[in-house]
Amino acid sequence: MAVRYYDWIAHFGRRTPHKTAVIDLASERRFTYAQFDARISRLAAHLRDQLKILRGDRVAVLALNNTDTLEVQFACGRLGAVFLPLNTRLTVPELQYIVGDAAPKVMVHDTDLSETALAVSKLCNIESTLLLGPDGSYEAAIASAKPLDRIEHVTL
Repeated sequence: MAVRYYDWIAHFGRRTPHKTAVIDLASERRFTYAQFDARISRLAAHLRDQLKILRGDRVAVLALNNTDTLEVQFACGRLGAVFLPLNTRLTVPELQYIVGDAAPKVMVHDTDLSETALAVSKLCNIESTLLLGPDGSYEAAIASAKPLDRIEHVTL
């Protein structure tokens, strides 16, 4: 059986569930492997069930590096979706060119980049956005979703 990049969180979630997996230095949030795996699973389920993200669909992320962006990357892997990280230093026209070409279904963004993300989303007709942060739609999505019932196996 092939080992995929998104498998290791679930693997360590089973083997060492109480061990620290990630620490977000900006917010000082810590997640064990079990917690991190559960959040990724719930996010993947939300992306699939609520936002209709399927294998091959793109999910754009305009955010600074933090644990949330890792969760999005691993959730995309579990669905067979394409994680599309965007450079936070680019202007709206530059992002419009990239996003217009890639055609993501969802734009995930943090509060500091909301204005830019929403402008690009509007220009590129992106169907949905998710706001990162404790008060954003991202946390509400994770809290309300049930864990993913299956992982999409993707061959490279």
